[in-house]
Amino acid sequence: MANARGVNRWLWTSGCALGFTGAGCQAPSAQTAASGDLAMRASAIVNGTRDPRALPLTDGQVLALGWLYSQGDGPAANFCTGTLINGTTVVTASHCTEGTPVNAIGFGIGLLPTDPTATFRVAQKFEHPQLDLSVLRLSEDVTDRVPEVEPVPANTARLNDALVGSEVQAGGYGETYDASRYGRWFATVVLAQVEATEVLVDGQGRMGICYGDSGGPIMADLGSGPVVLGVESYGDQSCVGVDHLTRLDVAADFIAGIAGGETPVDPCAELDYLGRCSGDVAEWCDQGSFQSLDCAAQGERCAYVDNQTGYYCTSDAIGCGDVTRAGTCRGDVFVRCRNDALVEEDCAASGLVCRLVGGGARCSDPSLVAPDAGPTPRPDMGEAPLDPADAEVAPPGPPVAHDDAGGSIGADDAGPPPSGGAGDERGSSTGCAARPAAGARGGLFGLLALGLLAGAQRRRARR
Repeated sequence: MANARGVNRWLWTSGCALGFTGAGCQAPSAQTAASGDLAMRASAIVNGTRDPRALPLTDGQVLALGWLYSQGDGPAANFCTGTLINGTTVVTASHCTEGTPVNAIGFGIGLLPTDPTATFRVAQKFEHPQLDLSVLRLSEDVTDRVPEVEPVPANTARLNDALVGSEVQAGGYGETYDASRYGRWFATVVLAQVEATEVLVDGQGRMGICYGDSGGPIMADLGSGPVVLGVESYGDQSCVGVDHLTRLDVAADFIAGIAGGETPVDPCAELDYLGRCSGDVAEWCDQGSFQSLDCAAQGERCAYVDNQTGYYCTSDAIGCGDVTRAGTCRGDVFVRCRNDALVEEDCAASGLVCRLVGGGARCSDPSLVAPDAGPTPRPDMGEAPLDPADAEVAPPGPPVAHDDAGGSIGADDAGPPPSGGAGDERGSSTGCAARPAAGARGGLFGLLALGLLAGAQRRRARR
């Protein structure tokens, strides 16, 4: 389910949207999905209705339905749908915003993206750490500039099976595969199932939510007026079958805090998936969620395991023998001690050689004539953090030769991606950076990223 969901999130941002028939609802190519180009993430509603039929909405409430667009390309470059839940807050899907700088996203309202009633700059985005949900904070209150807009609030009432079988209202923007049918359209779908974090709707072979309506709402009146029950995540490729939407009631506190002007506290702070030991308790961050495990309670100790697992519980024997923190060379393998365990780095795999330097060792560029005399390198993002005592292992010396790009891969934010979205621009330092040819550099980056991601997946699997 997790892998299928990840694929569908990309597919849902590229094609058709609310459909009356299945015609023209074909999945986009892998090339289109991988491009990440906002302008190519077109949405669509095929043969929907201009007016909502399942739920009475005022003209002001209809105007609360809007679209996300690429700021660089203008309002007509719409790629996802969103709903205004108060004057400054929009709810959409996180897969619509992941990896995209906030200043590259705009929000428009009106019937046609080519002729918007108004457009607004997105000032902040808050992606939920576990759910396919993103909450956007606009730079100004929409109702100040467009007083007739009536935001549709997010549902806070706990959903249950009482709604199963009832009709709900879906809406979205974009490509309709009919030049005469463009802009905002609505479709009536049946609420089929309520799950722990999702609500499922069914177009029953007649109409449904399709590619690119991602982030768009399903709405219903639970007794106090229309509310947004969920935002579109993914669904059948037929476009007239079952769709999965993220429930807003399970994220009510998250949404309410942002809508009220608060900034959510990052539960992981500076902690990444490699984690740390707090005594004999292993602590780490998994997909934005703080995790911990008491190693002593299961007869083990907390220690750094390897550069794929990070800090975790282990029963391995303590001690590194005669290998110190400064390390030594075993052929072209750089071996050093970290938290009473040996850590190995194959220098040759990066086109480097292992050299003894200043009482320790390091990976070094083989093209250098003299042995590299710089300080012992800090480990990369895929290794244990360096202890303070490591800072003076080797005396300072001439700097290592680097290429024009800096000689290492920099981390953009808090470390390797625990399960990063398709647009995450996170890297990891190699620690001992080679100087590959320009054509080979991309391959090295990719291998390192795949290695770290595989490590995170393996680590989660053993939990």
